[in-house]
Amino acid sequence: MYYYIHISLPEELQNRVEAIRFKYKYSAKSKPHVTLVPPLKLLDGHTDTDLMKAIEIVAKKTNPFPVTQIGVGYFNNKEIIHVIIERTNELLLLHRELLEAISGILETSEGEFAELPQPHITIISLPPENGHEAWRAIKNEFLSGQFTCNSIVLLKRGPKDKQWKVARLFKLGK
Repeated sequence: MYYYIHISLPEELQNRVEAIRFKYKYSAKSKPHVTLVPPLKLLDGHTDTDLMKAIEIVAKKTNPFPVTQIGVGYFNNKEIIHVIIERTNELLLLHRELLEAISGILETSEGEFAELPQPHITIISLPPENGHEAWRAIKNEFLSGQFTCNSIVLLKRGPKDKQWKVARLFKLGK
């Protein structure tokens, strides 16, 4: 079983991203979100309950905080058009505390997500022949703004599942 943790978007922002995805026929495996912990495998000898308890401890001690969208970006090497999320201390702290809490329960997070280099919301991911054209059309979309993160979501997916399923929502703060 694989799990990942993200921040859900407010309905208005989610609808705007979904409208762009629909226009470009982009079929995502989950709703638009900000990834905190990428998909990782549950280690042998651990259960959903172990994972949920670890995440709950972090969620309870984390106060709600603002998440700021600062425009649209393009990961040219991956052909991903995304909403850029400001890399704040609150976001980085939550990311690091989650990684520490799940250490030994889920496999280790390595690579680009070990330090949360560029928090973002994926709008679309396209093959190179379509990516540049879509970027020219989307880059001027007004997707700046701010919302309050007052919860995080744990999602899971089995080896045969095509979509991610919500395992649990965790409210931030006491």
